[in-house]
Amino acid sequence: MNALSIPTCPTCNAPAEFLPTSERIYRGRDYGPLWACVPCDTYVGVHEGTRIPKGTLATKPMREARKTAHIVFDELWLELSSAYPDIARPNAHLRSIARKRAYAWLAAQLGISVDDCHIGMFDVVRCADVVQIITERKPTSATVREWFKSQQGQAAES
Repeated sequence: MNALSIPTCPTCNAPAEFLPTSERIYRGRDYGPLWACVPCDTYVGVHEGTRIPKGTLATKPMREARKTAHIVFDELWLELSSAYPDIARPNAHLRSIARKRAYAWLAAQLGISVDDCHIGMFDVVRCADVVQIITERKPTSATVREWFKSQQGQAAES
């Protein structure tokens, strides 16, 4: 979705409205703007300082599923002590690299492209797949880092 596209509601297919969160969603609290279809209770936040959505408009079950998927997935790039035991406090650049690696690993596990792999775009079923894969395979930041390195080695050999 480009910066000029107006997202549509997955429930009624109407164009979303660009609103401050305080207006309808969080009862007076402002967490920045979002795209929303108020009658259907679907919404998505935007990247700071833009109108670019962070994913697709989500129903309440989708929002809950995405939160659950993020809880298990985010450990792969926020908890970096196993991948970098000598670094007490990883900086933002290292976390960004780890996040990209984690999404690349997840995309491979799901059998989708990295460009299509973002929890903010997933439906309830795909979020359940994320939770199941991570729960069953028990990856860590170290195993994801090693997987990523092995993929780079295989690409170099090709």
